[in-house]
Amino acid sequence: MSNILSGRRKLRVAVLGAGALLAAYGYKGAELRRTAHKSFDMSDPPAPGTPEFARVVELLTQAPLREGNLVAVLRNGCEIFPVMLDAIAAAQETISFSTYIWWAGNAAEDVAEALAERARSGLEVRILIDAWGSAKLDHGVVKMLGEAGAEVVWFRPLRWYQLGRANNRMHRRILIIDGRLAFAGGVGLAAEWEGDCERPDLWRETHLRVEGPAVRDILGGFAENWSEATGVILTGRPLPDLQPLDGGVPVLVTRSSATAGSTAVEELFLAAILGAQRRLWITTAYFAPRHQLHRCPDRRRPKGCGRARAR
Repeated sequence: MSNILSGRRKLRVAVLGAGALLAAYGYKGAELRRTAHKSFDMSDPPAPGTPEFARVVELLTQAPLREGNLVAVLRNGCEIFPVMLDAIAAAQETISFSTYIWWAGNAAEDVAEALAERARSGLEVRILIDAWGSAKLDHGVVKMLGEAGAEVVWFRPLRWYQLGRANNRMHRRILIIDGRLAFAGGVGLAAEWEGDCERPDLWRETHLRVEGPAVRDILGGFAENWSEATGVILTGRPLPDLQPLDGGVPVLVTRSSATAGSTAVEELFLAAILGAQRRLWITTAYFAPRHQLHRCPDRRRPKGCGRARAR
């Protein structure tokens, strides 16, 4: 009988928690609907790729344009995971890793084992996991990493008194090695990202490998979430002097967060779209723009321009 009562109590708690979470999502959705029609005007937008556009982006994002970075574009898990695993294995001092999704699969196991091995070797390994996106993660993995010496922290665990920000998640998928080499993009740790997107059940994703001064800005994104989750500000070993590299390219790292209303990233997208001269290619896992981004401004409306339709 006691087991039955205990089960009922757990069920009631789960139902109440789910109801409260749905209420929080409903509140956030109402906020987004109220701001959906907000628009901006931008006269004479500069063309992307020009110095004028770079200055506009710096102004909008309040982020510096760093010169002298080596950037490699990695497409799909077949390219992304091997390069990340090689970088983890070569780490000498520190590893900082954050992810929104950590589920199950060969890649997830390989990364966990690689991080644990480096932690056992005496490196400072910091791991930040979103508590909602990675709710399916086997806690045995977390225990294994902790026993290896890694510091594993959950970002914004769901609590009833913090449901107002339940939908404000940490989507940053970042890996920084020794403060000198960084990976950032959209890939998570799950079987869905393995391979080359050759089957319908596999997901398409892009990641960047970055060396140069922009690495510190990527590390800043990790440090921002780490300080919120732990109360600890990163200093010392993960902050080497980073000089521009020969043959490098300019890189601007923009941070954004889940808010109701416009963000720096949204304004950056708008500037790029309005300034496009010949073509516009968009690749994204999530596409829910406010009205201005899928309608042409009246002052520049070409023939046939109107509401975009997904096909």
